[in-house]
Amino acid sequence: MSGKQLMLLVVVLDLVLSLGSLSVPSFATGPSVTVAQGAEPATLDAFQEISRSGYNVTLHIYDPLFMRSDDGKIVPMLATGYNIVDPTTWRITLRQGDIAPDPRPLRQARAAILNYRFDRFTLAAGAIGRASGAQIVTSGDLNTSSMPEQFVAIADVLIANQFELERLAEKLGGRGIGGLLNLGPSAIVATSSARGAVVLTPGGEEFVSPARARQVVDPIGAGDAFAGSTAAAYGRGIPLPFAARIGAVTASFVVEARGCQTNLPNWDRMAERYRETFREDPPATTSLAAENSA
Repeated sequence: MSGKQLMLLVVVLDLVLSLGSLSVPSFATGPSVTVAQGAEPATLDAFQEISRSGYNVTLHIYDPLFMRSDDGKIVPMLATGYNIVDPTTWRITLRQGDIAPDPRPLRQARAAILNYRFDRFTLAAGAIGRASGAQIVTSGDLNTSSMPEQFVAIADVLIANQFELERLAEKLGGRGIGGLLNLGPSAIVATSSARGAVVLTPGGEEFVSPARARQVVDPIGAGDAFAGSTAAAYGRGIPLPFAARIGAVTASFVVEARGCQTNLPNWDRMAERYRETFREDPPATTSLAAENSA
């Protein structure tokens, strides 16, 4: 997989693959590389990220104009040459052909989660996905963005905790959380940690109770698992209140083990706990379950 494909997959597939029955698109197959470092980059926008931890990531996402070889020579990348016009002006010659990021992951996605950083990078990715018919889900605190209204306008579903949504609603007009539905989204999922979540739509509200974990070892990653599996199910056509139930059940598995992705369930394990929690089967007429049993 090229670095450009990875750039978009970070946005599209960030926990949309929470349920084990979903698979990565065929063009993204290949060996994986795990990198450990002390801090996350503040943004994936290479024009703003200048830290060492950020450079370690963006170097594998964007092609630079030039790089230095091991012997210190300048090696062309996106650029094929340069000319120093004056002390403050360089004229760069770019290579011919397609040098833009590969948009296929977003154009083929049923759902895209925007949750890493709410900046122009993720906003542009959301616009590509929405233009191709993907359900756009924001997960996290849009108050951290310099352009929250634009993210609200592009989203089909907002997922955030109650406090974050109340602050956002106040910032964007003070009409309460429900008032955010007038700014673009068709639904809002307001989470309250272990107390469950509420799905708000123009037609009313529906409470989603939490699923009980067998034990709580590590809560880190539960929120992302909830958002990712909710979006995955919703993108496959499952009504949002039922998709949020799937999200709640998936999150209950994550907290049972240390690590964000070490105990993600497949469809069958999720369905068993879904029945225990909600006293009914999860939606059965879905390709999600069909793919898992194939």
